Amino acid sequence: MFRYFRILFLKPFIICLFVLMVSGFSYATPFAEIKNRLEDFYVEREGLYIPEMKVKELSKLFNFYKYSVDEAKNTQEVPRIFVKFIPKDSDKIRDVEERKVLFVKMMLPLALKVNEEVANERKEFLPIYEKVEKKEILSKDEKDKLDALSKKYQAESRFKDDRKYGVIAKKLFTRIDVLPPSMIVAQAIEESGWGTSRFARFGNALFGEWSWNGKGMIPKGRKDGETYRVKTFDTVLDSLRSYMRNINSHNNYYQLRMRRKEARYRELLFSGYDFAGALYGYSQRGVEYVQSIRNIINRNNLTEFDAVRLK
Repeated sequence: MFRYFRILFLKPFIICLFVLMVSGFSYATPFAEIKNRLEDFYVEREGLYIPEMKVKELSKLFNFYKYSVDEAKNTQEVPRIFVKFIPKDSDKIRDVEERKVLFVKMMLPLALKVNEEVANERKEFLPIYEKVEKKEILSKDEKDKLDALSKKYQAESRFKDDRKYGVIAKKLFTRIDVLPPSMIVAQAIEESGWGTSRFARFGNALFGEWSWNGKGMIPKGRKDGETYRVKTFDTVLDSLRSYMRNINSHNNYYQLRMRRKEARYRELLFSGYDFAGALYGYSQRGVEYVQSIRNIINRNNLTEFDAVRLK
């Protein structure tokens, strides 16, 4: 009798579990297309993370969610689908337009995700900044927070006592902020060759950042005697996070951050085309590099993405 009762009890439980799995994960995985990859997907509160895939699989996944460039422009929303890696066969796409569209669809959610992280960080920072401006006493946690942010964004002060927090807070006010998606995507396009570069496909490196610590990939054209390498990352999202920290902290981009500060003060939409004008320090090509980024933004109508948001 107990066995019969156990079966009666477990049967509806199993059915409910199956229903929950289907309803909870069917939106995350197109079973008809990639059902054998279910175990590779995982959903977190902030979105769906996609493991290593080939171009064909990734295209099918985007189509399943009806995610298109035109839809993103029309709705001003992008689904929370985050690729962890650039498909290693992306350099095999023969159709140039197909390659471009796929890369933009991969980059937009990632750019917005990094912006979201920085926006949340700024939201936590601003109340502390206001206390500093009012010369109010900071708690130990608030001081620890400023110390950590100072290290992350290279916002140092020559003071060693509590006077340093006034200096740090003023620097962080212009450093902890978002960037226009059009500029982020355009630089990823320029630096990775639309995701086809060796560094992007095998090192998850999208922005050509250099490293001198002996880690990373050696560029094929590196001159004799030079020791720099191209930084590599665990995922492409990590590459975007590093790029964001670089723009928000390095002295080369001080003018860019001033443009952003003025735009925020005037309550203007952050313009990738405008901000790109201060990127002459990003490359040895200087003004030519700035023009290249602006041309990419214009030719691919990327400015239309500066107002998009994550769903």
